[in-house]
Amino acid sequence: MRLNLDFVFGRHYVPAAMINFNRKILGVFAAPLLIASAFTFTACGDDKANDDGGGGQGGDGSGGSDSNGPVTQWLAGHWTTTPSGDWFASMLLLDDLSADGEVDLTKAEDFGTDITYAWDAENRVLFVGRSEQSNLQRYEVSAKGEFELTGEIGFDAYGVTDTLGRSQPVIQFVSKERALYLDFDTLQAIPFNPSTTPMTIYADDIFEFDELLEGGADYIGDAAVVKRVDDRVFITSRFWNVENVEAPLVFDAASPLVKVAIIDLETETVEYASDDRCSQGAWVTTDPDGNLYVGSHAALATATAAGQNDEATPPPCVVRIKNGESEFDPDYFVDLGELAGGALVGSLVQGADG
Repeated sequence: MRLNLDFVFGRHYVPAAMINFNRKILGVFAAPLLIASAFTFTACGDDKANDDGGGGQGGDGSGGSDSNGPVTQWLAGHWTTTPSGDWFASMLLLDDLSADGEVDLTKAEDFGTDITYAWDAENRVLFVGRSEQSNLQRYEVSAKGEFELTGEIGFDAYGVTDTLGRSQPVIQFVSKERALYLDFDTLQAIPFNPSTTPMTIYADDIFEFDELLEGGADYIGDAAVVKRVDDRVFITSRFWNVENVEAPLVFDAASPLVKVAIIDLETETVEYASDDRCSQGAWVTTDPDGNLYVGSHAALATATAAGQNDEATPPPCVVRIKNGESEFDPDYFVDLGELAGGALVGSLVQGADG
């Protein structure tokens, strides 16, 4: 079975739905203090395109032109990093992705910090969350590549301190009048109206997905990745054993638990699925039938080989939730170590053929 895997590049996780032509470009540029540089691309259709704009960075079928309308421009995200590990993001509009095309970073909108973003292709509107900031910003992007700030909304009253969301697709469009911001630190889903000026929060509709990090008595969990499949959003978590659940924490072996919060965007309700056959569920993908696959992080294999895990820690693995289901498939389990002939393996990476 061929899986529709997600792209991974640099330190950023980029859903395949954003990169409509199924490729990514990673380059290194000579610039003062900058040691790495990476691009992502999102299609911008012309006025005849009929993309529903739903899903933003995380939505399958979002962030690009509809097949009924030709792609004429590309919204490019550009990240650079310094030797100290600070990341900086900018975005610009490109008309030509061929070998003859030019990239002029002086025309880019520089955000001055790391960002996550969601793209409403139909209305040419970009939503940006920033590192160490509690607000989202809305920009209109003209055909000339000009970015105009048209709205801003803050979540600090709800305990939010960082809207970067660990570079995950934490901005999810539900409709033209409704979107969700998913906060990893407070484990809240905050509905807001992305179309009004000023943008408004549906405060009475805020809900939590805090059971995501509930595991064993001596487990500690952390939210990992976000994946949207149709009208459901899946958020995975990773767990470790700890000697003491109070500070200071001492991390031990990886726990035998994969857990997923499943948010229904139509009803804004949450279900949870868990599986103790696998561990460190840090990568997700879907197949053409909409089944969701959760794979372990590569660090699981290396930590086990280094003697940092114990006998209860599962091998590197992949488990599955069938399309429309809310539980892991008990008949599906892949031992990645066996599959790779004993090699140290993990993580799901996009293949060259899609």
